Amino acid sequence: MEVSFTLVAQGAEDTLDDHSYNQLWDVIERILEDPEYARRAPWSEFVSTRKLYGTKVPGTDLTVYWAVEGDTLRVHVIAADRGL
Repeated sequence: MEVSFTLVAQGAEDTLDDHSYNQLWDVIERILEDPEYARRAPWSEFVSTRKLYGTKVPGTDLTVYWAVEGDTLRVHVIAADRGL
């Protein structure tokens, strides 16, 4: 499965420190292992229309918002989640 980033997500990824970058890619790889399971896994939650999911990135204050579109994992947004 291919991974694709929106311009917004790519811009956020480009600003990450090494730790956050590695943690993000650990999550992406976990999703890629079984995207169908990742959609209903306890560590992911749907955000809207059950097509966009949010997954916290462990060890960071980030959440990655993603969807599976055909054979592509599309990363829509990487955002700080400060629990507000």
